[in-house]
Amino acid sequence: MIENTYHSRDFYLSGYLLAIQQKLLSHTRENRITTFIFQDTNDLQEAVERYYNMAANVNPVIYGQSLRSLKSLIYSNHTNTDANTRTTEKGSL
Repeated sequence: MIENTYHSRDFYLSGYLLAIQQKLLSHTRENRITTFIFQDTNDLQEAVERYYNMAANVNPVIYGQSLRSLKSLIYSNHTNTDANTRTTEKGSL
């Protein structure tokens, strides 16, 4: 496991984090569940808190683009040798 990372299985939270320019390091897919891995920072922790407290603000167009980008990652990533596990290493989108 990479140190100083934040792991999220929440697709919409991950889209929000991407929309506010948090750094997406990679993602994994195992048994049809995708986990998005972000660089963990104080800003990211504050953003997660805002999101779950329903106090987050984001441009809706950018948020929609972020969701489409994440969907594209989920369905077009490279497959490992294990048919049930997919992993990709990405920089920020």
